[in-house]
Amino acid sequence: MPTERVRPSVTEDAKLTDFEPGADDQEVEPADDRTPSETGLQAPTAAYAWGDYECDRCDSPTERVWHDEGAFVCPACKRW
Repeated sequence: MPTERVRPSVTEDAKLTDFEPGADDQEVEPADDRTPSETGLQAPTAAYAWGDYECDRCDSPTERVWHDEGAFVCPACKRW
């Protein structure tokens, strides 16, 4: 079965200066420096984590926790 050749999107003779802002004369908007509290957004909460944890419901040690109704819980306490 023949394999399809994938062409690189950047040529071998490309220079780093080709990728500098303004190199193609397009305007670049400044970054939004507002904090989440200034925008009204809240930081996301992780749904899963691993490491050395203690379950918020049964207080048993666990290496895996899931976010469930505002608490980080072990697999046995997670409501699936």
